[in-house]
Amino acid sequence: MDTQVPHLKGILQAAHEHKGFAFIEILQNCVIFNDGAFDHVAGREVRDDRQVDLRPGQPLVFGKENQNGLRFTPDSIELCPPEEATIWKADGATGANAYRICQGAEDDKIPVPIGIFRRVERPMLDESIHNQVKAVTQDLGEGTLESLLQSGDTWKV
Repeated sequence: MDTQVPHLKGILQAAHEHKGFAFIEILQNCVIFNDGAFDHVAGREVRDDRQVDLRPGQPLVFGKENQNGLRFTPDSIELCPPEEATIWKADGATGANAYRICQGAEDDKIPVPIGIFRRVERPMLDESIHNQVKAVTQDLGEGTLESLLQSGDTWKV
């Protein structure tokens, strides 16, 4: 949310520190064409009850006093006491729970998720390429352009 500056700052910082691709969606009010579009979620009087902050390793709790929780079951997402809330896991094998929590977010029972939906740590392509070049150079030595041009066919089809 563009109006929740400390939260937005934390999300931008986490995206900056993440190696690889990061996607950020900011729900931003447009006072000219769509004023109040997110008031049902971002208004000061309702946001504590209408938003759940997805923080990896933390329980899915919301409300002014974090008095409500969300629990994932095999076929639904249920409201529950905060001590029974599911611990948010952004680095799971799939993004299924991130997708699931977004599906129920526009009804009045399940709050709209904000925060870190998915965080996957994998080797980046450029690091992998540099490691391959380094391994080949260690095995075959430093090459020259002349030796490459004089080597004949470089691959077989």
